[in-house]
Amino acid sequence: MGRSHTRLERVRASAGIASLALQQIQDDLGADDVDQAELAAILRELSEDTDPPGWFIAALAQLLTVAAKRAEQSSPTVTVTPRARCMRPPL
Repeated sequence: MGRSHTRLERVRASAGIASLALQQIQDDLGADDVDQAELAAILRELSEDTDPPGWFIAALAQLLTVAAKRAEQSSPTVTVTPRARCMRPPL
């Protein structure tokens, strides 16, 4: 198995873990027993504590931009477009 194949497997596994984590957050936020005050507190903590300015969301956007540019440079015939996949409608 080549190094790039192993790297691809790690990226797929990491993306799968991130997807499961996001699904868990979505399930928790959409639970029937979450009231408005609890939802507001959860969202506030999520945005303040886990995503300080320039951290996760900005880093993810930068990662995707760099990867797309690199892919286009290495093979000019390749067009990288974002692929949206939703398991369920947003909250």
